[in-house]
Amino acid sequence: MPKRKPVLKSKKEAQPVPPPLSALDLLWQNVLTLVQPFSTQMMLRQQCRLLAFDGWEARIGTPSQPLFKMANTRMSNLELAFGELYNHPVQARLQVVSADEWTPVVPIPPETPTPPQPVIDLPRPPDWAGSMSQSRSDYGFFA
Repeated sequence: MPKRKPVLKSKKEAQPVPPPLSALDLLWQNVLTLVQPFSTQMMLRQQCRLLAFDGWEARIGTPSQPLFKMANTRMSNLELAFGELYNHPVQARLQVVSADEWTPVVPIPPETPTPPQPVIDLPRPPDWAGSMSQSRSDYGFFA
């Protein structure tokens, strides 16, 4: 019986695939990009989650009472971000959720902007056939 070679798995196969983001999770990430100051944005991103949104009221969950107290002082920043996104006032209500309800969202990594590539306009060699036919039509010769 011949020996079998071990099958090597690529790193790509070994990495877990994050679950697809829900509409609420995407909305939450969009709102968080507008929250100022940045420290508040990061705290909310790490410690809070959008539970429900009806267009006028957002229910936000946090996993503990100490985090509730910290996040509650920053709800006005969050309401401003919602208002900026929706162009009308949105009320944010914070609540402590149980561990069963708390499923942190895997954030989408921000896209790294690519620097603009310099445009270099190099002179092109003449296209003799094209330039001749173009010049003839420009001057009305051989119409």
